[in-house]
Amino acid sequence: MRDFGTIREMNEVNQRLRSAVELAGIRRPELASLLGVSVTTVNGWFSSGRTIPKLKQNAIEAIVKQARRPELKFDDIVSFSVRLTPLEWQQLCDIAGAESLSPHEAEAKVRELLQKAWGKLSARH
Repeated sequence: MRDFGTIREMNEVNQRLRSAVELAGIRRPELASLLGVSVTTVNGWFSSGRTIPKLKQNAIEAIVKQARRPELKFDDIVSFSVRLTPLEWQQLCDIAGAESLSPHEAEAKVRELLQKAWGKLSARH
């Protein structure tokens, strides 16, 4: 059984993260996509007070921090559509070391690879 102090602290963390996401102008579907979870999961964290795993808390904080960087537009970085042929997707999975992962895990690895590449490009400019 959880003590009330722990529940209160958990709710304060959820509220702080929810406010930060809203202030940064990040929509819940975008956040869910970036975190590799469903919108229902994000809604549960922010509306019903379900526990946000520590790794996801850290990821949300990093996403909000990135969104607030004035020289970059958040939507330009995280929401873009790319159509790939099956061969191109396989090549990306090979480069990311995701060839033997589930589709969801492979997508997360490829996303991580793209974010690293973006970080290197941003550092040059």
